[in-house]
Amino acid sequence: MQNSYATAAEKASSVTDQRHRFVFSMVAEPNPIPAGQTVLSNPVNHWKFASGVTVSSGLPYDDKVTGDPKQDGNCLNGRLPGLGRNTLVGPAYSTTDSRFSRNFHVTN
Repeated sequence: MQNSYATAAEKASSVTDQRHRFVFSMVAEPNPIPAGQTVLSNPVNHWKFASGVTVSSGLPYDDKVTGDPKQDGNCLNGRLPGLGRNTLVGPAYSTTDSRFSRNFHVTN
């Protein structure tokens, strides 16, 4: 807390307040070769493709500074004077994860 006498200044968005988030995932198992053609279908068919995509807006964060800008003896609450808690919003981000997989059966 910056100022215990001004608790209203501490009201702000949470650090987990993410306004927009889109998540998409899919799994596909294409089998392009008909099952009757075992010479071609065994090595080509039964591969799986999986993908996941996440697109999100930025998260709020504090504008921390090093040292003791308020000169109150506490260097752990170093927000810039005049700015509230979590007033800045970080950049939007996106991630993607893809994989190919196949089960192989080994027999004696």
